[in-house]
Amino acid sequence: MIRMAADRYAQIYRIIKANDPTAKVFCCGNFDAGYTTWLADFLQQLRLYHSDVKIDGLAIHAYPWGSSVPLCWNAPKESIWECMAQQLERNRNEFRGIGSPLVPGAPLWITETGYLGIPQPTPTLTAQEVQQYVMDPMVVWLQSGNTGYQAVAWFISIGADPVQTNLFPPTATTHTPSAMTILGARWATVTPAPAP
Repeated sequence: MIRMAADRYAQIYRIIKANDPTAKVFCCGNFDAGYTTWLADFLQQLRLYHSDVKIDGLAIHAYPWGSSVPLCWNAPKESIWECMAQQLERNRNEFRGIGSPLVPGAPLWITETGYLGIPQPTPTLTAQEVQQYVMDPMVVWLQSGNTGYQAVAWFISIGADPVQTNLFPPTATTHTPSAMTILGARWATVTPAPAP
């Protein structure tokens, strides 16, 4: 499966670049599968069999108590972000390691993060606790300018309890400040730091 994924990525990469050499081809999303060596093996397959193929940017998913941070599965809520930050820094160093197919200076994006309340057992957090233990420390970490990650998107979980995970209540007809949840209001006040 890993070789097939590398072959398919290479095929799609070449098609895109043939049509627009300036296009940026990002990879991987939830390929992380942090409880396996899947991503490292995928990158190795690209190096071995498709040395002409690069990754112009890496987009990953990172959730508290999720597969992208396996060493944090048992972390208490009070220290979940510190554990996640260490995992994300380790991942960044691996992505940028010697022989990586990432182009030099390739952007690293966290295209999904948030609090899903799954998999179980995951601590049940209130919206205030999600803000205190996940959202606020992540914002401070990202805005330090030293993380290597240039973009982040808070994931809105469909069908989950909107008080805990969503930025907008499911009944809101317009997305105005008055229609935001506690987390949505906090996220809306964040001024992004310029990307390095």
